[in-house]
Amino acid sequence: VSTQSTWENYKCIACTRAIEGIFCIEQCAVGFYSNAATFYQCQRCPSNCAVCSDAKQCTKCADTTNILFQGVCYPQCSAGTTFYNGSCVTTCPKGSFRVGTGCTSCAPGCTECTSLTNCTSCDQTSDLIKSVCYPRCTSGLLHDTKLPGFPCVACTGRLRFLNFLCYDTCPDGYFPQGGDCITCPENCTTCTSLTQCTSCSSSSYLLNERCLPACAKGLYNMEEAPFTCGRCDLSTRALNGQMCLRSCSKTYIMGANMPRGDCPT
Repeated sequence: VSTQSTWENYKCIACTRAIEGIFCIEQCAVGFYSNAATFYQCQRCPSNCAVCSDAKQCTKCADTTNILFQGVCYPQCSAGTTFYNGSCVTTCPKGSFRVGTGCTSCAPGCTECTSLTNCTSCDQTSDLIKSVCYPRCTSGLLHDTKLPGFPCVACTGRLRFLNFLCYDTCPDGYFPQGGDCITCPENCTTCTSLTQCTSCSSSSYLLNERCLPACAKGLYNMEEAPFTCGRCDLSTRALNGQMCLRSCSKTYIMGANMPRGDCPT
């Protein structure tokens, strides 16, 4: 094969880069690839490939709407479906999440996720901490919540939470008992024991250290957060249904002519 500097001056060499006609060149033109099986002759890429590294590995599709996956160009999926492993599916399978027109695998150790940084469940070798899967600690060690990356430590004299976290104080929704963080009763956002709630969820009301779905007869939901059940002093406050308010809305003024100090409807 010849190497060309000028038409009058050339010599024969062994070409191991790319061959076009009788000349050895640095690389094939766009849309062609150097084929080692034919002594590096430049050959055209497959018809749907704009750029390729060989006859089976496309690196850029000729149709910009096509999906490039593992060296192959696939047509775009129809509405309501997404691309996964060479086919169109209605939902991404477990262990992956949707990104644009395709499915992408979750992070290592994550079995279900909504993004690479938001895992919802981990495999049996990992622990889920703040939406990330961390390698499970060996026996006798727990993840330290005070340190970056939640390293595994011996949790001596501190509180255990969910069997793999080490806390100084239990998070909201839990209370300390025997070195562990125990779940509060239903609808309790904070508590000191299984029978003593100190605050409730937005759908419940606190009465006698319990979270109730509604106040007992004769008691009303107090306006201040966290909501509690109490008696409404109608001389200084107003009733709006089952809610005891400091005053009616700006449109109305509570007056003696309103029965029991109710806000007008």
